Amino acid sequence: MRMTGLVGARALAAMLGLASVSACGDSGTSALLGGEPSFSGNSGQGSSLPAASLVLTPRNLSVSVGASAQITVAARDEHGTLIVRPVTWRSSNPGVATVTVTDTGKAAIGKSVGTTFVYATLDGRTDSALVTVAAANSGTPAPPVLRPFNLSVTVGGLVAGSDSAWLPIAGALVTITRTTIAGADTVVASPLPPQTADANGKVRFEAVPGGAYRIAMVPPSGSPHAAATSVIPVQVVAEVSMQFVLARKP
Repeated sequence: MRMTGLVGARALAAMLGLASVSACGDSGTSALLGGEPSFSGNSGQGSSLPAASLVLTPRNLSVSVGASAQITVAARDEHGTLIVRPVTWRSSNPGVATVTVTDTGKAAIGKSVGTTFVYATLDGRTDSALVTVAAANSGTPAPPVLRPFNLSVTVGGLVAGSDSAWLPIAGALVTITRTTIAGADTVVASPLPPQTADANGKVRFEAVPGGAYRIAMVPPSGSPHAAATSVIPVQVVAEVSMQFVLARKP
C-alpha cells in the first residue's frame, strides 16, 4: 500500500493508532480526548471485522508538564489482522493530561502535576495506560540556603628563619566584609565590627549572616609580620573555624 502527502501521513497515524497525551488541548486537525479523529480521504486498508484485541503501549508514561511522549494503540481482529479504524480516547483526569491523535503520533503531555489513566476503546474493547505528570524542570538549580554561622579565626605569624613554625599574633585586628549575596538573600547585612585577637591570636564572630566574605588581618603596630587578606566562601555549617599564618615582612 502506497500513501503520499497529508492524507497518507494521517492514514498511517490512524492505522498505527498513534496518539498524543496532551496537556495543552487541541492542536490543528488532531482529534481530542473522547472524540474520533477526522481525516480526509481514504484512511487505508484493514480488517472490517470487530476488534478482538486492543493494546496500548507503553502501559506507564512519565513526563513533565508540557513535555511530549508517544502512546501507541494496536487493534486486531480475531485473525490477528490490524484494524484501520479510529479509536475513542478518554482520560480519567483531563485536568492532568488529555489524549490527542496527531499526524506524527507525538504527545504533548501534562496540564498539571498528578496522575491519570488514559483509555482507548474500539468495538467494546478497552485498554488503559497510566500517565504520571511531573513538574517541568526549569534547568536552573535551586539557590543555596543561606544560614547564619559562627566564625572562629586564629591569626599567627611565621617564626624567623622558618617556613612552617608559627606563633599567635596577639592584638591583630581582624575584619570581615560580606562580598557576595547568594541565593534569594537580598538583604545587605550591617558591617560587623572588627575584632582584636587575644593572647592566643583568636577572635570570634557570632551570628555572621550567610554569604561570602573577605577577611582582612592587620598585625599590631611594630609587628614583623605583614598584613594579609583572604576569602571565606559561602558556609553550610553553623560553626566555622579558620587559621591564617601571616608571612614576615621582607
